[in-house]
Amino acid sequence: MSDNVLKGLEGLLEEFYSPNSSNQRKCEIEKELQTVSAGPYAWHYCLQLLQQSSSQYSHWYSLSVLENLVCNKWQTLDVANRSNLRQYCYQLSVTQLSSNPSYVTNKLVKVYINIGMREWRDNTMFFDQIMTLVSAQSTSYAGLTMLLVLSEEIVRNREDLSTTEYSQCKALLHSNAPIILSTIIGLLDSMVCDKKYLTPHSSPGSNPSVSPLQTSSSPLALCNTSPHYTPPHDPHSGGGELLSRLLQQTHAKTTLALDESTSKVGIAALKCLSHLLSWVPLTEVVSPGLLSTVFTFARQGALTSASQSNTLLGTQAMCCINEIVARNLVPAHLEEFILHLFHQTLQLLSRVCDEGPATLDRCYLQKFTEFLGLFTNGHLRRVESNATFPILDFLSLLFKFTFSQPDTETFFESLDVCTNWLDFLISLKGYMSPDGTIQRYGEALHSLANLLLNKVRFCYNPEELIDLEYDGEESEWDVFIDNITHVLGKVGELAPDVCSHLLLPLYLESCQLFHQIESNIRVDKNILILPDATDKVSIYKTLRDVSTLTHLAQLSVPTLHGEKFNEGIQQAQTVLSQCLECIAGCKRYCNTREKEMASDILLEDNSNIFQSLNRELRIIFHPTA
Repeated sequence: MSDNVLKGLEGLLEEFYSPNSSNQRKCEIEKELQTVSAGPYAWHYCLQLLQQSSSQYSHWYSLSVLENLVCNKWQTLDVANRSNLRQYCYQLSVTQLSSNPSYVTNKLVKVYINIGMREWRDNTMFFDQIMTLVSAQSTSYAGLTMLLVLSEEIVRNREDLSTTEYSQCKALLHSNAPIILSTIIGLLDSMVCDKKYLTPHSSPGSNPSVSPLQTSSSPLALCNTSPHYTPPHDPHSGGGELLSRLLQQTHAKTTLALDESTSKVGIAALKCLSHLLSWVPLTEVVSPGLLSTVFTFARQGALTSASQSNTLLGTQAMCCINEIVARNLVPAHLEEFILHLFHQTLQLLSRVCDEGPATLDRCYLQKFTEFLGLFTNGHLRRVESNATFPILDFLSLLFKFTFSQPDTETFFESLDVCTNWLDFLISLKGYMSPDGTIQRYGEALHSLANLLLNKVRFCYNPEELIDLEYDGEESEWDVFIDNITHVLGKVGELAPDVCSHLLLPLYLESCQLFHQIESNIRVDKNILILPDATDKVSIYKTLRDVSTLTHLAQLSVPTLHGEKFNEGIQQAQTVLSQCLECIAGCKRYCNTREKEMASDILLEDNSNIFQSLNRELRIIFHPTA
């Protein structure tokens, strides 16, 4: 093909992707390109275009033609043309991989991998060449990219390969999986062990020699704000001593300072490892050493000052960990593996809490929260009863992580992890509790309930609550309070006294505040008259808290039937009398309006509280209604 023809083809592609081209003109160009690609020598033209053009559009078109040739017409090529095309794609993948956009790079590698898969059975050099690239420092990135695409192509549905060819390729990759994983892990280990990449790290303002939980005699004291609550002794918990030792281990505080090219290789290695872990048999390949290495990279994302490359390293490492945990692995040495996983989890969770979830990358935070959910849902049962498992330390950090989230969405994602723990306890209740399994969590249940009650009240959390949409059906506030109520209900199911002891004093206190507001309001001819010094915002927040606690008061009153009637009647009478007094107060204002119409806050919220009180009374005293 002459240079003029190649330039004309390149010009058509540039015009096709130009935003100034009309749809009609694009249709015309598309037909011309389809005519070219359907020709018997189209792939020859495309090879020339790849060699002579620097346009990414020309490269993409040429590689698309070559991909179609490999997948649908490979058998029509003679041996010499196959060999030349294979060698050309290999050389191009190695030499120009980093100079092209990622979508062009992936297409190029995919063409080469599809050639290799068709010849792998008779040509072992295909796989050997890839592993040689991975092992060499200068070509590691190219080799890892090829391995990732090979893994992706093996697991997807293939209509262009016969059943026999596909089965052979899959069997070959399976048989080589241990070698692949060993090579990738060795590559990652070399980065961790190279002292030139290691720097010590401590969180801003923290003392690296002291565990965050050593400042308290009880692991959950950081979460417990009740001055009258005495935590029980937990004979099963390892306490802060084990956590302190874990946090003092050198690799727990390691920060990697990789150069740009090494970070790029590390990210590619973790991507490849993550995909392989999603389908290869894990029993023989996952070990404590693998976990230690991957968790070291995961900790790189848990830094406020993390560079973009370290954040990507951390996020990709979390993907690897999630693949392992999600598959519910049962290795040969199960207990050792799970305890090692838990120790690594404590170290990482502690670092995340020290840095503060709000300061971390959103993608990393999402992957980390996903990991906590998988761990508590699938593995907590396996190690909870182990004497070396410091469960209260873990819960203390989990609560700190959950209630330090930057927004409502991430808070609920983290709260789901706490719900996993509560569901685990509920599953134990009734047939394993004689050994104290449920009872020893009283402190943790109390702390969680206390934190939830603080989260949902304006007097503790005004900045977040004020931004929630309050009006309309299924408002943001409705979703928020329903989620909190759901979790508190689970706490109440496990420890009814916890909800009663916390909620009743708060509810009675809120009613007293309501009566104080009521005593400062006068009604004159259907006009609400407020004292001049009245802070309407404070009234608004107080009334919202009264409404919220009225909604939650149902959790403090046992259902009045059967054996629990006499036990709960006094609490029920207390709540009922306060509800009736508040209703009487609300009735005075439901048909009034403010003297100054600058704000409808008081009018609206008195009406809302009145409706809430009536609704909650029906729920409390007629639970089946």
